[in-house]
Amino acid sequence: MITKCDQVVQKAIQFEHPMNEEIRIFLCLESLFSQLNTSIQQQQPHTSIITLLKIINVLDRPDIKTKICQRLNLYATSLSQLKQFPSVDSNKLVNILNQIDNLKAQMHQQTSRLGEQLKRNEFLNQLRQHLNFPGGLAYHNTFALTTWAHLPPAQQLTDIIHWRKELTSIESTIQLILKLTRQTAANQQQVASNGYFQKNLDTNLPIGLIIVRTQYHTYPEFSATRHRLNIRFMQPNYYDNAHPKQTQEDIPFTLSCCQI
Repeated sequence: MITKCDQVVQKAIQFEHPMNEEIRIFLCLESLFSQLNTSIQQQQPHTSIITLLKIINVLDRPDIKTKICQRLNLYATSLSQLKQFPSVDSNKLVNILNQIDNLKAQMHQQTSRLGEQLKRNEFLNQLRQHLNFPGGLAYHNTFALTTWAHLPPAQQLTDIIHWRKELTSIESTIQLILKLTRQTAANQQQVASNGYFQKNLDTNLPIGLIIVRTQYHTYPEFSATRHRLNIRFMQPNYYDNAHPKQTQEDIPFTLSCCQI
């Protein structure tokens, strides 16, 4: 049984396709920070600590700090050029530039790798070693976790909030970078004829992120290069062994091509 795509959902579903490794990492961190905040708010220590460990693992890349600083410098240069246009809201522009300068300063103040203090935490390191085991982090093979889990829940959440403080500037930086990236594109109303859409891209304006919003029960499969974008809207198959297939219906959707 395949879910029919002519059923319209009440709220549009948004799909984001990164065009390079840098944006993919930023989206991953954004998602993990969102999960961490939600689990803390819902007072779920076990979920919180697993998410925290995943963030530390993503940050355990030697080039991620450089990528973040380069992106901040790029946006600072681009936005500074807007000062000459009288139609630009100068107060808003100055505020964004000040945010970038503050975040750049915080990045440069960290002489070691991002999240280095958490990576040196022996307890967290012990848990990280078990995170990729079959079944993930479990009490039966990590007795340090078992002991920590028997602390009062309030103490566990206090520990997580304490560890999370080192990541505050990183989260703020990722949020700002992706916010500015998403704002570089205007929304275009498009239709995928028989579930297929093709668009030529301007090679002089490199794309970093492609956003598709649709209210139909389909999902997009992207095939994208610097020159061309192809999107196929697929019907998911939740129950049978057959593969999902491209819908033959016309799918209206909103397209945003966010520039680097």
